[in-house]
Amino acid sequence: MRPAERESAPPPSKLAAVPALLVSAELEAVRAAECALAASEAALHRSQLEVVEVRGALAKLHGEREEMVATMHQVVTTLRDEAERELVKLAIAVAERVVARELTSAPELIVDWAREAIIGSALGDQLELALSPALSSSISVAAWGDLAPFVSVDPALPCGTCEVRDGGKVITVDAETRLSLVSDHLATVAERDAA
Repeated sequence: MRPAERESAPPPSKLAAVPALLVSAELEAVRAAECALAASEAALHRSQLEVVEVRGALAKLHGEREEMVATMHQVVTTLRDEAERELVKLAIAVAERVVARELTSAPELIVDWAREAIIGSALGDQLELALSPALSSSISVAAWGDLAPFVSVDPALPCGTCEVRDGGKVITVDAETRLSLVSDHLATVAERDAA
């Protein structure tokens, strides 16, 4: 070797220090990576705890939503039932007025109701159509047609009432009875729809 080359080569003690520096740097890098890993694991653990909390909150919210849905369903059902009852009352009130007006202007409507009662019943040979005095005076004999021979006046009957009689059987034919049938029918329809 030439003398100039020998002078430029590092001394052996410096060469021994290089691997120690490299090992020390690698150890520092490993320690830094371990610290970063520990910090990441801690952050991951906190995130997992947050996910568990969020899932618990979501489950609670789902439960509250189900309770609210059930409550709202009950409220809607109650309101609908109340509205139906009020509508039935209103329909009956309207029907009462309409029937009263119709009977005032056309009392012959009782004749039609009496015919319906006779057709819908199993009345026999002793048929009698008993009328209140006011009703008897407001309906002409001709309006009764073929039923005229069976018509009689009963002073004990309330105003506007006709009774279709056959021995012991009596069918009351008046506005109140007719409206009761309508009311019963509306109540039945409302109960059926609610079920």
